[in-house]
Amino acid sequence: MGWAYVLSKVLAGLLIKYYKVLQYGQSQYVLQFGMNVSNTLIDLEARIMKVPTLKYNPASKQPNVVCSADQH
Repeated sequence: MGWAYVLSKVLAGLLIKYYKVLQYGQSQYVLQFGMNVSNTLIDLEARIMKVPTLKYNPASKQPNVVCSADQH
């Protein structure tokens, strides 16, 4: 199992826990707008997108910058 899978399961557990604590299904604000908040989660396909290239003025010191996920 990868870290992303484990993290998604931890986050899913927290979402379900706080759904119950905050009682979203019974919120007057939610009901007032005719919305319904389900307490079940869905699985969906996702992908990691390519990091964009930042383009600055051509006269700048560094006109194109490609960021990476590990830059801080």
